[in-house]
Amino acid sequence: MSVEIGTIIDGGYRVDRLIGKGGFGVVYECEDLTLQRRVALKMLDPEKATEREMRRFVSEGRNLASLNHPNVVQIYRFGSHQDRPFLVMELVRGRPMRELLREGAMTMSRTLELMRQVA
Repeated sequence: MSVEIGTIIDGGYRVDRLIGKGGFGVVYECEDLTLQRRVALKMLDPEKATEREMRRFVSEGRNLASLNHPNVVQIYRFGSHQDRPFLVMELVRGRPMRELLREGAMTMSRTLELMRQVA
């Protein structure tokens, strides 16, 4: 269940493009219409979400909100749109690490350095 491009979420976020899909949700690049900045909006898919996944999604939002570190995305807001919970987060540009690794574009030492920062 995707959101159409151009949809306004909760009166403040215009969906501009799909970034990716996961096991139980989708991530969109959006325009924050109030603050005029680019953000990522992660939305839980209610058709796939179990009660356990709903709790996990809320927990993810709380955990992100409690962190302040340059290597962790900032969370700006938690909300709901048409009974679908969402997280509004800092938009990080780049390519997925799995894509870079598959192409052989990263050395082992660079991969290990990134993993150290993430950990």
